[in-house]
Amino acid sequence: IAGSSEWEFVTGGYGFTEGPAVDQSGDVYFVDARGSTIHKIEHGTKKVTLFAKETGGVSGLMFGADGRLYACANRAPSKLIAYTMDGKAATLAEGMESCNDLAVSRDLNIYFTDPRGKKVWFVSNKGEKKPVVTEGVSFPNGVRFSPDHGLVVVADSDSKWVWSYQAMAD
Repeated sequence: IAGSSEWEFVTGGYGFTEGPAVDQSGDVYFVDARGSTIHKIEHGTKKVTLFAKETGGVSGLMFGADGRLYACANRAPSKLIAYTMDGKAATLAEGMESCNDLAVSRDLNIYFTDPRGKKVWFVSNKGEKKPVVTEGVSFPNGVRFSPDHGLVVVADSDSKWVWSYQAMAD
């Protein structure tokens, strides 16, 4: 926040907001996890619109280099989803215990956390899915790339630890 700026209330009345993501235009997307909806705040006008409903309990959001909005849906069945800008959803992965947060690489490889399964999963840009961290992390929650995308960083919410793993091509 700029030194002369102050916080400004934009919208309210949601059950549990999280997962903000910003598109290339500066529009902010966020989740109301309890309402199972995704909302958009337009940059400049601050107009709030409904982007998607009945999302399956989406939590984490992140834009990919392809302009799609990637999301973790955490209600059974848990899914990794990609939304086009017209709100159409495509399932990229399913069959894990949970899907909480995600990191999307420049080349559209995705890592996501599965807190209930105590795993971190990898989904390649070709659609191949595999667990890449299966032990040592008690409650994998947040996940991000280092600035050079050489490391995947995972927060363990059951401990005081943040883990880093080398991001490999395979």
